[in-house]
Amino acid sequence: MTPKTAQSFHPDVLKSLHDAAKQRHRRTAILHNQLANKPDAQSYHQMRKKLNKEKFIPPLDADNTKCNIYYIKKRFMRFCSQNNHGLWTTAIRTKNCDKGLIMTFLHWICKTYLEPRRKRRKRSKQKSVNQYWRDFKMLYRRANEGRVINANDCAEIVKFDLDKMPKDKPVLGIDDLLLGLTHHWSRDRSVFPMEDDRLDLATIMLFQSYTAGRPAEFVDGTKSRGRKDPLLDEPEDHLVTDAVNQLGPDLNQTNPDDALDSPEHTETDTEESEEHSVFDDEEYDTDATEDTELDDNELDESRSSYEAEKESESLEETDEFGDAIRKHKALCYKDITLWIVQDPNRDGRDVLAMEVYLRHHKGADRKPKPTMFLFREYPLAILCPISHILARAIRDNAIDIAGYTSAELFFSTNLSKNAVKVAWKPSWLKRPVFRKSEKLQTEPMKYATYAFYLDRIGRDLGYEDKWTSYCMRRGTINAIIEKAPNAVVDQVARYDPNTGCKENAYLNYRVGYNVQDAYLERDPSADGLTRAFTHMSIRCNPEVPKEIPKEQFDKLPQDPSIVELRRTVTRRWISIRQQHGFIKMAPEDISKEYRQLQRNLKNAEKSFRDEMTEVFREAYRRRVHNEELERQLNGMARNQLQAILCDFDTTLDVHQNTKRKIRAIDLMTRQPRLSAPAPAPYKDSTPKHLPEKKSPSNNEKIPLVIDQRQCIYCVGDTALPLAVRLRKFSKPSNMMTHVEKVHLKHEPTVGRFVCHHPDCKHLGDFLRDLDHFKAHVQIVHGPQLRK
Repeated sequence: MTPKTAQSFHPDVLKSLHDAAKQRHRRTAILHNQLANKPDAQSYHQMRKKLNKEKFIPPLDADNTKCNIYYIKKRFMRFCSQNNHGLWTTAIRTKNCDKGLIMTFLHWICKTYLEPRRKRRKRSKQKSVNQYWRDFKMLYRRANEGRVINANDCAEIVKFDLDKMPKDKPVLGIDDLLLGLTHHWSRDRSVFPMEDDRLDLATIMLFQSYTAGRPAEFVDGTKSRGRKDPLLDEPEDHLVTDAVNQLGPDLNQTNPDDALDSPEHTETDTEESEEHSVFDDEEYDTDATEDTELDDNELDESRSSYEAEKESESLEETDEFGDAIRKHKALCYKDITLWIVQDPNRDGRDVLAMEVYLRHHKGADRKPKPTMFLFREYPLAILCPISHILARAIRDNAIDIAGYTSAELFFSTNLSKNAVKVAWKPSWLKRPVFRKSEKLQTEPMKYATYAFYLDRIGRDLGYEDKWTSYCMRRGTINAIIEKAPNAVVDQVARYDPNTGCKENAYLNYRVGYNVQDAYLERDPSADGLTRAFTHMSIRCNPEVPKEIPKEQFDKLPQDPSIVELRRTVTRRWISIRQQHGFIKMAPEDISKEYRQLQRNLKNAEKSFRDEMTEVFREAYRRRVHNEELERQLNGMARNQLQAILCDFDTTLDVHQNTKRKIRAIDLMTRQPRLSAPAPAPYKDSTPKHLPEKKSPSNNEKIPLVIDQRQCIYCVGDTALPLAVRLRKFSKPSNMMTHVEKVHLKHEPTVGRFVCHHPDCKHLGDFLRDLDHFKAHVQIVHGPQLRK
């Protein structure tokens, strides 16, 4: 009998087998150690007594819920500080927190955070106050050991004159998506920190459109403060009340946490609550995201991908068994399975397929309902998600098999099996697919970054409605409602059956059915108007400018509050420079106060510019439509006249010929006497009786920082004409000679000096000597004097 030979296996299989055996032995040892140290009967009795003594066991909140409670706590702290209610921990107690206090707190919320929206011509939504109210009830329950607010008072608390109408819910269809992707790839001239962001943005848009997924299923949707006890005071919490008291109520209105116009939302809200971006509660600056401000010079081009991969592997966290921990709630390579499938028809090339496992849906911590979607190849690469993911994987070098560095290799296979799975490198399995623009690229892309890029595409295309991630989600759900059964629609939307969320939150407000023709017993699908008006593309005007031109914005009257705030910042800057020399050398509390003033000024200026831009875009859009109607009106009579005069038919009888001549004569008389004039240039709305150019006034504001060629003495001499005060010498050396021979020779050699600049003259002789005077002029005002 022939002996059996040992079957040979690939080294990778044997290595995996040995690694699994070692890991199992390590797990067994750890579990045996834990089993030996398990609690005994006495320990369980002590645990029982301890649990019975606890009156309230806090619920296991999701990270976003913890953030919401923390943010409402910060607002309540500000409220207590401004209105002399003492410590927030004392004010929220059951005996102190009565119905009147809660109603005044909500009224303060409306006046502080929601009232400034009226500057931007927006009415505050009832839903916003309701969300604040829900967050406060959660804070109250946790701060009072499980006690709840009196149910009889709940109905009396939220009673404000606010807008109860729901927001518009625009739907983004395939035409809009294709237009946006075409602009993104071919016409967009915006700058990305890295070109990886351009690829990631297009891929996320395709995934959202094909899966109706929320953005937090693909990018990092967690807020800045999560996974912490919301009732714990942090070191910076005491600065909240100090900053409010220092800035005063007027400055607080300038920047009332504009990001809080819509509150942070809990996991139990409907879709409209989720539409808002993830706010940071520190300042309002929609453009200021870390992802969009990365300098290309910060990227270390000399680092090889292997070094970056090794360094990032060393940063991975492991559990007690040594397994890598999934740190981020975002789409990772482990959730994507790429397949090469043998051609089902047996007459062509092998095809690619992809499975995507979406697990981080809304409410996943409470009730997980993961969903897996199957993607197929599409002829157009711009609409093919497999092409985008394959490009992402090749750029990351994430494919386990060495040598697959080109897309051609995946499209030229000739499989002998039904299907083959493309494996990823083990080190890439728990890494996010869409990452921030940084050196290591290990952190997932933030939702705020994705929302900023998406809004930029909509503004560049001139859409009336703002592009948000939920526009695509509504488009997908509305597309499958009429074609898929309700069970599939609920599965795609990640909703429980018969909850009504789909109809309340995602159904298009524009009825997608020709009810008129149906009532008239005509074919309802006879025209394409229904499809055109139920999507966003009909309201697209690419010729609308993205922002108001600078020359027109400079002609607008300035907001008095911004002017006063700018003066406050300037005075504070002068004071710090005079006392400490440099801003960074000032004490920490003073520098923080100055930076807060700068942020307030920046936010106020941006808010004013954004509002004026929206008004300008809306007026421009209305003018585009009016010009088209005027062009049609002016050209209608001429077109009719051309048709009659160019009709050379001589077979008409006398009556018809006479009627044609009368029609031609009538149209000739209706022609305008002058040709249509070109659009008039913009003119300022200044009354005609005022002169267009004002003569220079001697009281005109002198800038704090002057030119290197201007004299520090002359600019402050009000006896001189303004032109002489602001004159510039041909070069700085001539200015220095002028100061020495005309001004300094009259100054005492020993003694204190006065800065003659208008902003410093009122300070008197605060400069110790000549050197101090020259240093002050150079540091504060700009010109350099000879030593």
